[in-house]
Amino acid sequence: MHVVLVEWRQLYYYPMSLSLFSKGRVLMADDLVYRCGACTACCKTHEVFEIEKPAGAWCPHCDVGVGCRVYETRPAGCREFQCEWIKSGFGERPDHTHAVLDFITEGAFDQLLMIFEAEEGALCGVYVGAVREQCLCANIPVCYVYLHGVRELFLPNQFVLTDELREQVTQEGIRVCEI
Repeated sequence: MHVVLVEWRQLYYYPMSLSLFSKGRVLMADDLVYRCGACTACCKTHEVFEIEKPAGAWCPHCDVGVGCRVYETRPAGCREFQCEWIKSGFGERPDHTHAVLDFITEGAFDQLLMIFEAEEGALCGVYVGAVREQCLCANIPVCYVYLHGVRELFLPNQFVLTDELREQVTQEGIRVCEI
């Protein structure tokens, strides 16, 4: 769980905390509803096959900082994606941090945090570094996806990358950064 301090109608998230508070009242996770609102970060970071929109470019249907002009009829890829903030309230809203977080629990890794860069330089910031360290300390690998397409995989100290998995990662063009 995350601590959420409500002050002046704004939410402040502290991802490493274990409880939720609102003016002295403990909130349950079900009490909180997260919506995109004016956040349009994933409209830039993610590829949308249905409209041939590449990752790292703004969607033609996006009013940056306002929302999707075709929200009700948006492509399936857009409807199906939910960033970690929407899914669980983890971290900060992506338009504030310029980084979109997404935990992956299927595939080659049991758990993997993908962090997509929504603005150049965001992956080098304090916020993203803190999230990365939090995950690595919890033995969760982290993959950075830069706007220009480069991907870097950070592995926890205890993580053993098999030769087969290393080959797969290399074939996909992902640089491994063992810390």
